[in-house]
Amino acid sequence: MGDPRLMSMQQRYETWADHASVLLLETAAVHQTAVTYADLAARVQERSGVSTEVPFRSWLGKVLTIVAGRTREAGEPELVSLVVQADGAVGPTYDAVLTACGDQAPGPELREQAAAEARLECNRRYAPGVPEDAQPLLHPVTTVDTSPVADRAVRAVRTPRTLKEPKAPREPRVPKAQPARRVSKADSEPAPVICPRCFLQVPLNGICPNCD
Repeated sequence: MGDPRLMSMQQRYETWADHASVLLLETAAVHQTAVTYADLAARVQERSGVSTEVPFRSWLGKVLTIVAGRTREAGEPELVSLVVQADGAVGPTYDAVLTACGDQAPGPELREQAAAEARLECNRRYAPGVPEDAQPLLHPVTTVDTSPVADRAVRAVRTPRTLKEPKAPREPRVPKAQPARRVSKADSEPAPVICPRCFLQVPLNGICPNCD
């Protein structure tokens, strides 16, 4: 392969595509399984020994376009349908790859159904024991774990969580009755009136004995 540092970008794309094809064939061999774009980008760099600090969104589409062109020439199923986002959908990258290969993209409304049918075709070709009545899944049930562990068999992660039974609603708390406020002698008496001139307390009759 030579020194990766001396490789052109096109040589890098071709090298990554070689390893991406192998990884996608491994993924296709597990029914209802997919690999995320981020995981695929990490694994092809790991396997090839050719790495980059450029975000995978800038170059993985070019790699998948090479893979898609090769599979079409070889008459193989559409392996790029096995690459999904974190939410399990292929997303707009799928359309972009098909368009780059000269095909008509299914578009947002039909994209996920078309990819699901292509994934099932891949499984029927490469995965053992696929039921005859298997149906396309819009979102794969599992995602291949491609963390960098050498010589590890492909295994699935992100299995669906078991739903827990909802807890019974708590009975509303009845507020405690507040004790009656005790009225003090000071509360019952009127506030004292102060003469504004001599500042002495004025009797209840309102006449200041000092000033009036």
